[in-house]
Amino acid sequence: MYILTVIPIARGVFKDTLSYFSANPLERGLLISVPVRNKKVPALVVEVIDAETIKGDIKSLSFATKKISGAGKTLLLPSFLHAAESAAQYFVAPKGAVLNRLIPAAILNNKEIKTRKVKNKKTEADTRKSISKKAGGLSEKCVVQMSDEDRHATYKSLVRENFARKHSTLIISPTIEETKKLFEQLSKGIEHRTFMLHSGLTPKTQTSTWQAAESDEQPVLIIATGLFAGIPRDDIDTVILERESSRAYKLGFAPFIDLRFFIEKYAELRKAKLILGDVLLRVETLVRHQAGELIELFPLKNRIQHQAETLLIDMKKPSQPEAIKVSGQKMIIRTSDGSILKTSQGKIVDEETKPAKFKIFSEELESLILYSLEKKQSLFLYCQRRGLSPSIVCGDCGTTVLCKNCSAPVVLHQSKGERFFLCHHCGERRSAAERCVHCDSWKLVTLGIGIDTVAEALQKLFKEKGVAAPLIFKIDRDSAPTEKLASLVAEKFRAEKSSILIGTEMALPYLGQDEKNMVDNTAIVSLDSLFALPDFRINERIMHTLITLLSRTKKYFLIQSRMADQPVLDLALQGNLTDFYRQEYEARKSIAYPPFSTFIKISLEGPREKINREMQGLKTQLESYEPYIFPAFIATIGGNHRLHMLIRLPSEKWPDEKLFTLLMGLPPHFSLKVDPESLL
Repeated sequence: MYILTVIPIARGVFKDTLSYFSANPLERGLLISVPVRNKKVPALVVEVIDAETIKGDIKSLSFATKKISGAGKTLLLPSFLHAAESAAQYFVAPKGAVLNRLIPAAILNNKEIKTRKVKNKKTEADTRKSISKKAGGLSEKCVVQMSDEDRHATYKSLVRENFARKHSTLIISPTIEETKKLFEQLSKGIEHRTFMLHSGLTPKTQTSTWQAAESDEQPVLIIATGLFAGIPRDDIDTVILERESSRAYKLGFAPFIDLRFFIEKYAELRKAKLILGDVLLRVETLVRHQAGELIELFPLKNRIQHQAETLLIDMKKPSQPEAIKVSGQKMIIRTSDGSILKTSQGKIVDEETKPAKFKIFSEELESLILYSLEKKQSLFLYCQRRGLSPSIVCGDCGTTVLCKNCSAPVVLHQSKGERFFLCHHCGERRSAAERCVHCDSWKLVTLGIGIDTVAEALQKLFKEKGVAAPLIFKIDRDSAPTEKLASLVAEKFRAEKSSILIGTEMALPYLGQDEKNMVDNTAIVSLDSLFALPDFRINERIMHTLITLLSRTKKYFLIQSRMADQPVLDLALQGNLTDFYRQEYEARKSIAYPPFSTFIKISLEGPREKINREMQGLKTQLESYEPYIFPAFIATIGGNHRLHMLIRLPSEKWPDEKLFTLLMGLPPHFSLKVDPESLL
């Protein structure tokens, strides 16, 4: 008889390891099925001990050790398992829960997938020894910062070089849509050796593609989303983490791991070259590059070149009737028929003016809309928020209309002629026909611009100008809630020469990246709500959004803002990545924010007195780490209050073994995030 120690690969099992006995000596690394709470769950064998050697210990156990039977299978590489363990330690999560998130259910639970083929079989000890032989014990880690087109051309060359050396390549992409586009661009000419994996495929297709990619005798190219990174090919020599700045790499529910951390650790453990690529790398990544931890595959592009003429409209000032200021001191003249013509260099002198009346579209944007329609050009209108208006306040007392279920501001929506308030945080919906809860006034005023307001303003503009309205498409969480629907809308938009797409941030991956599918003209209708968020990463988020849109626009790119003096807007229009990075670097360093420290955010939700008591008790327990308690941005949900605790450590001091042990011992109703995307 043998005693097995296993890691249960399932959520809700809060013990890292469980023990069972078996009549057969199963191998370490084997995937088996074990009984847990009257059900079978997959588990990974991590230790096997002959029961004869520990008879005394077995007799002294206070519980009965269950028996397992049946064979297992070897599905994953040792390096994958070690990387998952590192991620579990860094993000303070049970190993089994992390493995459960990192192995797609279709692969983990499919009985047809056989034990993987091993070309160069190594034990875990052999893997660790081979890693230590490399200088510094690390794989080569590189960065690429250049336009989408140049980056993808670089990837093509690397793939073909790897094929020539009999090596495979793994490219990880943040979203399904971007994975599809990469597959379309990079598979040309090598279709039979290129495989695509993402959660949008059916379980059957996921399984068959996984098996085909794993068993192909020739070197292959695998393009996948992060949860399919563990495909067990021994010959993968290069791992590319594409668009490494994407927030999609952060998993949205527990365990809150960052796939970028896992994939980097995975590449390091299997001695593969790692390439981090983006049009603008994260500040964290650029700091590591500056420190010499990451090397340049090619010289970093510090200024992004683009085709479009750029315009920045200050919505607090009246429009100038004859000229529009653009980058490089150029001018654009709007003629009497509404068309826009580029002219020679010139200069515009700002004059003292009275504040302008609030408008959805500036005169310049109206002209660009009509110009796009006349010239049969495509137009993308970006709006940050869903609905009609993202905020409603009382015109008499200034009270903000809040969700009755939580403390989030409600958003005004309209459906089938009925206007209603909707909370985007918890989903509570109620009629918009109500009075102010503070002063009983009917004077509720809408603030800000939502995507539906933009759509209404377009119809009004076309009616006023007496022109036929073009096809208008929308991509946001309300109109296209699934990836399939959003892809369909994007395809229809690209198929129409003269059409308008209105979209939120969700629409960005669906815009064409190649010359053929790029949008002709782009306008930022509303972005200002982001500047109001007290988030230290907000400038980086805005910069990424603008650079992405600018790089996918052919002719005209317009921003209208009531905060036109914000430096990030001008830097984006110039494509000036160097100065943006320098400003962000100095700002974060001055207050010791990431990447100069590691944040650990602990959240608690419940009755006010109870969570205050629990948080204060935890603060006392963690006193040596100087924790700080503060209310959540959305302070209540369903009558429950929410509190956050923040621990800030020097980056080099995490993981901290003592703190890790304390945090792992927290009850499950505490929510914990390491390196949170936001402190709100």
